[in-house]
Amino acid sequence: MTLDFQAAFDKISHDYLFTILNMYGISDRMQQRIRNLYARGTSVVKINGYISQPITRNCSISQGCPLSMQLYALCLDPLLEAHEETMTKNWIGRRSSTTAVIVYADDVMLLMSNPQDISKIKEIIRKYETASGARINYRKSKALAIGTWDTTTDIMNITSVTDVKILGIHFTATIQQTVNKNWALTTNRIRGLAQDAYYRELCLAKRIQNVQTYILATAWFTAQILPIPNNCIR
Repeated sequence: MTLDFQAAFDKISHDYLFTILNMYGISDRMQQRIRNLYARGTSVVKINGYISQPITRNCSISQGCPLSMQLYALCLDPLLEAHEETMTKNWIGRRSSTTAVIVYADDVMLLMSNPQDISKIKEIIRKYETASGARINYRKSKALAIGTWDTTTDIMNITSVTDVKILGIHFTATIQQTVNKNWALTTNRIRGLAQDAYYRELCLAKRIQNVQTYILATAWFTAQILPIPNNCIR
């Protein structure tokens, strides 16, 4: 299941942010510097050329600031820790450890194998939303049933889908379907890149650079995760 946050950076409460910084032992001096970044912050709204009066901001982490990603990661960490401690763990491949949560930036994926975890997840999310000001967008969140999971099971009214795209990789119900779909998309993309280069007047050195920079990189991204079918190799 993938969770989508509504305006992920914009919803984080400043009170929650500094509570988390204090909890993780960030020095008072560093906290004060961060407070200075957000103190008396305002925003304006422009509609049809007219600019509104300044609106005081009591929440949000500034997007584009080099520090924001680290601050957001700290704010999100209690949610992830709660899921890891509460949910049934799952083995991933041949790893010696188990996990219930996989995260990249604000993309959160929960690996659920026990229907009893649904009520636990719901309660964890409720507490996190209350504390942080964050909101889950249930319409954009998705659930993918894999293996013997009962697709009729309701998961917080989250839509059940047959394909979930995570960090550029399409995941489906079976490994073989996942392999076939991703490599079909990858080979089509490679053909397009090669055809585009073919009709351009490039010298040999530029053609080699094009292959190394674009075509091989496109193949390598998928090859790191999924085995290449023989028909795609050809």
